[in-house]
Amino acid sequence: MNRLNHPAIGKIIASDRLPTPKSLALRVIQLCEKDDVNSHELAQAIKPDPALCSRLIKVANARVGYQTRPIVSISDAINVLGFNTIRQLVLGLSLMDDSRHGICTNFDYQRFWAHSLLTAITAQKLVMHKGIGSAEEVFILGLLAKIGTLGLATAFPEEYARILRFHEVNADSKLDALEEAKFSFDHNQLTEAMLADWGMPVMFQKIARMHENPAQAEFSEDGRNWRLLNVLHVAAYFSTLCLTQEPERRKMTPNLILIANRLGIEMEALAKLGDQSVQEWTDWSKLCNLKPIIVPRFEELLEAVPLVPAMHDDAQALPEGAGAFYKLRILVVDDDQVVRMLVAALLEKAGHIVASAEDGKTALALVPSFMPQAIITDWVMPEMNGVEFCRELRQNSAWRNIYVFMFTSQDGIDNLVEAFAAGANDFMTKPINPKILFARLRAAQRVVQLQEDIELDRQNLRKFSDELAVINKRLRRSEVRARAILDNSPYIAWLKDAEGRYVQVNKNFDDYRRLKNIAQIIGQTDFDVWPYEIAENHSAADKEVINSRAQKKFDETYVEDGKAKWLQIFVTPVIDESGKVYGTTGFAQDITDRKRIELDLQIAAIAFDTREGIFVTDAKSVIQRVNRAFTDITGYSEADAVGQSPQLFSSGRHDKEFYTAMWNSLGKQGAWQGEIWNRRKNGEVHPEFLTITAIKNELGEIKHYVCTLHDITERKNAEQKIYDLAFYDALTGLPNRRLFNDRIDQALISSKRSQCYRTLMFFDLDNFKPLNDRHGHASGDLLLVEVAHRILACVRETDTVARFGGDEFVVMLGELSLDKTDAVTEARLVAEKIRAALAEPYRLELRDAGRDNIIIEHQCTSSFGVVMFNSQAATKEELLKWADVAMYRAKFTGRNRVQFHESAP
Repeated sequence: MNRLNHPAIGKIIASDRLPTPKSLALRVIQLCEKDDVNSHELAQAIKPDPALCSRLIKVANARVGYQTRPIVSISDAINVLGFNTIRQLVLGLSLMDDSRHGICTNFDYQRFWAHSLLTAITAQKLVMHKGIGSAEEVFILGLLAKIGTLGLATAFPEEYARILRFHEVNADSKLDALEEAKFSFDHNQLTEAMLADWGMPVMFQKIARMHENPAQAEFSEDGRNWRLLNVLHVAAYFSTLCLTQEPERRKMTPNLILIANRLGIEMEALAKLGDQSVQEWTDWSKLCNLKPIIVPRFEELLEAVPLVPAMHDDAQALPEGAGAFYKLRILVVDDDQVVRMLVAALLEKAGHIVASAEDGKTALALVPSFMPQAIITDWVMPEMNGVEFCRELRQNSAWRNIYVFMFTSQDGIDNLVEAFAAGANDFMTKPINPKILFARLRAAQRVVQLQEDIELDRQNLRKFSDELAVINKRLRRSEVRARAILDNSPYIAWLKDAEGRYVQVNKNFDDYRRLKNIAQIIGQTDFDVWPYEIAENHSAADKEVINSRAQKKFDETYVEDGKAKWLQIFVTPVIDESGKVYGTTGFAQDITDRKRIELDLQIAAIAFDTREGIFVTDAKSVIQRVNRAFTDITGYSEADAVGQSPQLFSSGRHDKEFYTAMWNSLGKQGAWQGEIWNRRKNGEVHPEFLTITAIKNELGEIKHYVCTLHDITERKNAEQKIYDLAFYDALTGLPNRRLFNDRIDQALISSKRSQCYRTLMFFDLDNFKPLNDRHGHASGDLLLVEVAHRILACVRETDTVARFGGDEFVVMLGELSLDKTDAVTEARLVAEKIRAALAEPYRLELRDAGRDNIIIEHQCTSSFGVVMFNSQAATKEELLKWADVAMYRAKFTGRNRVQFHESAP
């Protein structure tokens, strides 16, 4: 809803009773809104107010961060900030100067501006720390975020004083509800309307209206607008805390820590940013003649305030489906106590058992007694960081199955690779997002459950192996009994003698190798049953077991019917009662499905949680998965893309040879990268830098393609803009002198091959200066644009029309007749056609803001200098000189005529 359309708000804005800039500030704002004002004129308007100059220079220095030489002049500050930012800053700063006092008795004007200034400075610091927006724009937003309260105090001083007095006495009352009841709108709605009236961006209007209660906003969580809203919320709460007296200030501190942490700002960073903001606020207060307020060092304030249990209770509500379907023991490792407390609270609410540690070293000492099934660890910690902790954890074979999440504010593919290389299973970025946390935790629960099921299978295998070893000792006496056990076992089992000949196999072996009957294999060796390479491995394993008299476990892979299969095999020596090795017994389990699951988990871990767009296809190029950045770039959701071919977003700009070269590179090198044009879901065609990597299995077969894409639209636009500025006239869009020189060089080269004549025409307008003198440069610009249109309408697309500057134009006609006389005739016809078109009257419509447009009727002629050239022509410089001389001869002989160089008839 547009708040300016609210009847009561619209009426109060139209009444001119609200705070508005005055005198010099109003003059500066009006200048900023004009199109023909330059930075020098704006600087001259600001210079009479030294205080305003100082404040604008201070904001400009904050923007450049003193990375270059400091800004010391108002002209440099204007160039750094731009007219729009200067306008908004002057608006806010002038309101602060003009509204320090008022007649609303219960409204503290000094405290209002102290709070607004501190909010602006703190929001600026937070934005620079998080890298999510323009620091100076957020400064303005923070300065004006509560301007609606000043508006109410100014427009309704007596009524608003009574509301403030009632609110002060009745602590449980809500100020916005009291305002709504009295005026039919509250100060937040008025703030939004005033910002709209002053031309502030629409998103800033919404953020200002909702910053006191960001939970009501409908912004996408973790999006830029959501983060800006919460930055302003944290900054405003921080300012309120600083201006509150003890002991209320200490009571407010835990909640500040909590809301800052949700934005991803931990206590150490919060303390540093807080002290910086207060120090800069003190400097600004002196600059703005505000009464300074003493605030203790924020670092000491945070250290002195304990994390009360209420913070634990204030943990965010669980997302839907977050309950523990498989309860885990989870160890939370983070040096920030707030993070540990919040994560632990969420996990415990979901039904998990939680322990915590402040660094990797402490966590390692806790692992043996707690034996976590999952660990959530921060990356950057004292004593031992998350990567070091993960590496140490993986050194212990008993801890290698613990599922590890790396929890950090760092970003990028390199960090992702380092975390996985250290042994992490998954990767999550701060700030904490409960939905993502529990979505990833569900994957961990499935993996842990699978691992524990596998471990149970292994224990059963070991138990079976032990039982089988006992049975083997009694084999000769209990063959019938052994046969029953073997055939009812869920595993493939066999018995060999010391020479490697099969003595017995169970029914599962028979079924697995597709034998007609068990008797078919008795007395044969592995070389009769298995492919040669596998038979060699089995034979070597048997010899090792017999020599070592110890069990051996190994994984085996082979290809059958074109498909890879995996077996986990245990081989045990059979020793009779006399101590003689009779042979070997073994059993195996098909683990092919488990290996496939592990491969899928690896792909999922790599493809998720990066700011680069990523989609994964199978070997047939059918899309299997996409990440959130892919959706942001292409507009296609996961539901839109999965199951489709990448042809879904083909732009049609690339030919068959382009894709053939791409696939050849993927086939030979396993990868391809380059620029490509694709189509978004909304139909927009845009450039991307695409990297495709083939993922192969252990047999070297391609199983998946991982495709990473970057949107390079801004880079391409910048390149085109640079090209246009370098080679085209900004006013008419015609080629400039630089591009025309290149074209004439090409024409001279081409004429040597074709022998055709070409023509160079140099002309200007005969009555141009009086138009500029009488009606201003804007009218002259309109005339030049219309002249360019008329010239282009008279020539072919292959001809070149350029503007050299001022009212001078050049036309080059190419590929005329081989005969000079005919070529001259052709050139004269075109020149006369252009001259006649330019002599027609002009009707120029000059736009005047706030008034009716001005219609200017004008007529002017043009004088042409023409020179013919072919392969025998002189240099480029001589041709231009001859054409210029001919043009001036046309002017001297009466103007409005075509004059050929003397070499032409």
